Amino acid sequence: MKLFDLREAGPTAGDCTAPYDVTFHRECTVQEFIDEVLKQREWGFINICDCHNSSNIYYENDKIVSGNFDTDLLNARIKKATAHGGWSRMDYWLDILTDEQKFRNDYAQILTEISRHESEIVKLKRKARDIEAQLESIDGTKAEKTQPDKDGCMY
Repeated sequence: MKLFDLREAGPTAGDCTAPYDVTFHRECTVQEFIDEVLKQREWGFINICDCHNSSNIYYENDKIVSGNFDTDLLNARIKKATAHGGWSRMDYWLDILTDEQKFRNDYAQILTEISRHESEIVKLKRKARDIEAQLESIDGTKAEKTQPDKDGCMY
């Protein structure tokens, strides 16, 4: 199965090249992306950018010909990719997630989960208060807080 597809993102120029959006079928690393590109037997550049640095790789057919990049970048996850080319040349631009960005994303996801669970707890507390009020209106006494028995029934 292909790792990504190219979708034309603008008009074709006079030299028959066009800009493309890269649509991924799953999350992938820079190394996985390079391996997939080399299978296409094209030529061009793969430009790798994070918020601090940029690197590039020149490839032809199924080989990397030259490049100035830190091998640590190969394990980085790709955030977004675009391409430009046509015929047999295709240049790619990869925006990657740095460790700092990964930590920030993970932290944001954790905060979202906490918020979601907190809102569920608030809803349950409101429901419990409503039930207490209903019980009080039925028998005129304040509902006692009870514990469930071994079968989960409240007495």
